[in-house]
Amino acid sequence: MFNALIIVWRESLEAMLVIGVLMAWITRQPEPQVLKRGVVMGVAAGVALALLLGFCTY
Repeated sequence: MFNALIIVWRESLEAMLVIGVLMAWITRQPEPQVLKRGVVMGVAAGVALALLLGFCTY
C-alpha cells in the first residue's frame, strides 16, 4: 500500500510541475485568460475522470 502511495505522490508532483510550466508560459501569451481557462478545465476534467475511474475499479 505504501508503494502505491509513493507512486501516486510522485506522479502528482510531476503533473503539478508540468501544469506550473504551462501556466507560466500562458501568462506571457497575448490572451492568457482564455488559455488559462482551458488549462483549468482540462485539469478539472482529468481529476474528475481519475476519481470516477478510481471509484469504478474499486
